[in-house]
Amino acid sequence: MVAKDPTIEIHVVGHSAGSILQAPLIDLLTTVGKIPSGPLAGEVGMGLPLASVTLWAPACTIELFKAHYLRAIETKRIGAFSLFTLTDKAEQDDHCAHVYHKSLLYLVSNAFEEKPRVPWISPDGTPILGMEKFIRSDPKVTGLIDLGSVHWVRSPNDEPIGSVNASRSTAHGAFDDDTATLQSTLALNPREDRSAFGVSVSARGVVASRSADADGVRRAGAHFGPRRRGIRLRSSSWLRGL
Repeated sequence: MVAKDPTIEIHVVGHSAGSILQAPLIDLLTTVGKIPSGPLAGEVGMGLPLASVTLWAPACTIELFKAHYLRAIETKRIGAFSLFTLTDKAEQDDHCAHVYHKSLLYLVSNAFEEKPRVPWISPDGTPILGMEKFIRSDPKVTGLIDLGSVHWVRSPNDEPIGSVNASRSTAHGAFDDDTATLQSTLALNPREDRSAFGVSVSARGVVASRSADADGVRRAGAHFGPRRRGIRLRSSSWLRGL
């Protein structure tokens, strides 16, 4: 459908483990020719451009990010790549049901990956893309940020709501319910005319109704991430007409 209609843009948003789930999808959509590695190795990619990919507090490892996202970023198959994370202080102030007194990503990094954290031997755990301390310690990721290839937003902050840097989330699971984060995600797409689509954003999510298509561009969007009722695909209401 997208290959036949260049007016359609693809925007992908992943939250937490959604960054892992959608990694093969990024390979499939963006690879030109055969996919070189991963679960879809040997399959022929679709070679499609993605207008944007946004990850909220991604639970994927930095190794997985480099294996599945990096090539598409460097070859410009992803037009805009944005990364929202908690500050390290907020990660350490978060908790998992008051049983583990740090964020879920700290728990994943320290205990749930193949190489768990071992004090004095491996004191930092497995590097996770959604954690500030690992972003700052990885030259490749910080290089992408310095070049502007990755837009990095640290939360919570006091940037004006509606700006591309605003986020008020103070917990790992709160990004997709945070008004500032949702509005920033929309603002990061410079071609998005929210008034044309009647888009409004609140803590309950994105509400959209199609009216005038001001720039002749139709947009397809998907959100992968944890919700109270499990993983869901979020698609805007205008997709019904595609």
